[in-house]
Amino acid sequence: MRGHLSKSLTGTLGNPPISEAGRLFLANLLVQLSDRQLHDLFEVAGVDREPEWVAAFKHKRDEIVLAHCAR
Repeated sequence: MRGHLSKSLTGTLGNPPISEAGRLFLANLLVQLSDRQLHDLFEVAGVDREPEWVAAFKHKRDEIVLAHCAR
């Protein structure tokens, strides 16, 4: 699996490979965020449509949690 990350002018990470261990590490951190923490995160960021962003975040989190990397 590869991350969708455009290479910056000075950086070296263009679409980096993601290992299963890396995906699990991220997934385990993301599932620890409570709904209240997500709400607060987007509220502090000044996002006008906070409930929609929380739902979008949770959807993306579910994709990461349920995915599996070949490596």
